[in-house]
Order: sequence, then C-alpha cells, then structure tokens
Amino acid sequence: MKNHISMKFTIQKNEDHKSDMKWELACRSMKLDYCIIDLTAHDWHEKVRLDTSDCFLLKLPGETFKYKTVYDERIYVISEVMKSNIYPLLMVFGNIII
Repeated sequence: MKNHISMKFTIQKNEDHKSDMKWELACRSMKLDYCIIDLTAHDWHEKVRLDTSDCFLLKLPGETFKYKTVYDERIYVISEVMKSNIYPLLMVFGNIII
C-alpha cells in the first residue's frame, strides 16, 4: 500500500534517548518522510532553521526541571518565533497511540 501523505515531519528528540522511538515507528509504518532533530544538541537551532518539514512532532518535555525549561524554551522558539507547525503530545497515528 502506497502512502498518499506528501508531508514531511520532523521528530523533536529530547534528553531521553528513547523519546523519538514511537514517533519514528509511526512514521515508518505509515511510510512518511521524516527526520529527527535532538533539541538538546548544540546545533539544534541551525538544524531547525534549515529544516523544510511541514510539522514538528513533539514528545513530553524533559524529565528534570533543568531539561524541561530548556525544552519549553526551544519549543517556544520553534512555534512562536519561527512560526512552525507543532503537533501536540497525544494523537492516534494510524493504529499507534502516541
């Protein structure tokens, strides 16, 4: 079955090394075009700025207060300053609940 969705997605990874796994599984199973950007990496802003995705897919913010603040600030920059589309935490994607 060929996928008819022509959007590109970017999965926003946080400090949890497994934070992108469910989104990645969903994108693969739906044969969607996607990439992953680690919001804790030193070059996150440059990668987001150059990204051509239609939508950013998010996971819960960081597990510690320190990372939660960083995550929240970076999501603010992506959504409010850069005016990029962001998809909320919970959704049903095909048969996968994230």
